[in-house]
Amino acid sequence: MKKYIRYLLFLCIAILGNLFFIINITNDESNAYSNALNIEISLKSETKIETPIQLFYSEIEKFSEEASLCKIYNDFSKFEDINFEININNKWFRLDFGSCVNNFQISSFVLRCKDIKIDLFDEVKNNNVVYNMLDVKFQNNILIITSTGNDPYMIFDISNTNLEKIIHNKMSEIIRRKKLLICLIWNFLFLFAFIYKKRIATLYNDIFKDKRLLLDLAKNDFKTKFAGSYLGITWAFIQPIITILVYWFVFQVGFRSGTVQDVPFVLWLTAGLVPWFFLNDALNSATASLLEYSYLVKKVVFKVEIIPLVRIVSSFFVHIFFVGFMLIMFMLNDIMPKLEWIQLIYYSICLFLLIIGISYLTSALVVFFKDLAQIIIIILQIGMWITPIMWQWNIMPEKVLLFLKLNPIYYIVEGYRNSLIYGKWFWNNTYMTVYFWIFTLICLILGTKIFEKLKIHFADVL
Repeated sequence: MKKYIRYLLFLCIAILGNLFFIINITNDESNAYSNALNIEISLKSETKIETPIQLFYSEIEKFSEEASLCKIYNDFSKFEDINFEININNKWFRLDFGSCVNNFQISSFVLRCKDIKIDLFDEVKNNNVVYNMLDVKFQNNILIITSTGNDPYMIFDISNTNLEKIIHNKMSEIIRRKKLLICLIWNFLFLFAFIYKKRIATLYNDIFKDKRLLLDLAKNDFKTKFAGSYLGITWAFIQPIITILVYWFVFQVGFRSGTVQDVPFVLWLTAGLVPWFFLNDALNSATASLLEYSYLVKKVVFKVEIIPLVRIVSSFFVHIFFVGFMLIMFMLNDIMPKLEWIQLIYYSICLFLLIIGISYLTSALVVFFKDLAQIIIIILQIGMWITPIMWQWNIMPEKVLLFLKLNPIYYIVEGYRNSLIYGKWFWNNTYMTVYFWIFTLICLILGTKIFEKLKIHFADVL
């Protein structure tokens, strides 16, 4: 009977998970998809243009110099791609061709929102464009424009293009695909966990059932790190605080970084540095843990699986302090606690499990290949700069950013900021959440499996 109850419980959890994703996956993550509207023109001028090509944009048919963009046309007699990016809320735009009489040829004229494309040639052919001092005609799919005065321009009303309807339909399609993909991945992972539940439970039950020993060893490790120094364990907190102050001085005072999303730069920076400090300290110390605790490894009755965890828990004590320190900094800057802050518990657990998986792998391999400890240090140094801790992700080209997002710490750092600054829940970042947990589960399974296979040789090598 108990067996059937367990099966029913697993089934209920699987169903609730599917319902959660179906209800909570909305277009919140995809709003940026429809915000940016690109106007792309392939233009050729027969004579040199002394003044820039200028685009005026407005939510109503009223234009001003403040709401305009300028592009320099550099090489006459050749087609040149000129792109303007505006917000989709601007329904009207006016394209000025300079202040001289000239002949222009346009081979391509489109509105683009990601992969949604609308050909503005159709608007010209349907006479939905207002002209000033311009003669327009088509010749061999080329739009020929002849200016007849010193203020030539054309005005478009893009509300007539049904762009919003097209984007809404596209978003609905994206959301449907996202829900289907996430539910399939969830069910696959749940089925995997159900099949291997005994093996996974046995492995981690052996580790965590001696939690009193684990905590005692972690406390002792934390104290002995700074044994003999005058300030003792205070050094565990001084060094990260000094690091934060140095980065703040360099980037905000030196480079004048200012505010990020109306939040002081030092707060935005701290939200990224705090999880990184935990990762850096825990991974480095856990990797070398078997080497430093070799006297325990050689004891036949001692569970060596606890040793990397001892170092991780020891580092976690410092992390808890810095999370509290960071929250106080936010409140001193008049950013009061909100419900999303509770997600710091979730993201700390995510980081903790990721470090466990990687540490079991690195701590086992370093026993046989001691240079790995130095390689890990170099990887972490590089990782700090390719993770958006001291720079904003939106400064990177989209293709480069897709590669950088493969770094699982990207999810953690952005998660801390989403919780503290932007007020976003983790399920709004659906793809990254699923990717992170797949990556973490692979690390946990691979790390623990390799550790189990190699641990019988530890005592011989050490």
